Amino acid sequence: MTFSVYKHINVFRNGLVAEEFIENLNFYIRKHKCKMYAYVIMPNHVHLLVKLNDNENISDLIRDIKKYFSYRVKNLLSKMTESDLKIFNNKGKYQFWERGFDELTIRSERVFDIKFQYIINNPVKAGLVNNAGDYPFLNIGEFDEMGI
Repeated sequence: MTFSVYKHINVFRNGLVAEEFIENLNFYIRKHKCKMYAYVIMPNHVHLLVKLNDNENISDLIRDIKKYFSYRVKNLLSKMTESDLKIFNNKGKYQFWERGFDELTIRSERVFDIKFQYIINNPVKAGLVNNAGDYPFLNIGEFDEMGI
């Protein structure tokens, strides 16, 4: 899954905002009882490699993650400085996220490996670090069985 910040604003360059997002993400992954294989929080977008439970809906998971974090970050940014919130103004309303998200259902080990490597290498490809392991907002979960 991939989803982006409104107007691709680099808000996750602020480590405090990125850490708040990770806390929010972990809460909803646990709440929805998903399996997190990997994630990377890039400066203006997020990539997740997640296995949903059979009774879970991807739209519900993303809605929850985005909705609550939007509220949290609005409060966080308003404490930092009033001008930060103006960049999220969309026709007089606050909007933190771009609408929607991209998703791909993974049905093979090969595609899983391609997407996993993409997530891991994204900070290096973007020139943020020389070594993926040095990027603070990259997480690789535990691997047991993918169930593909």
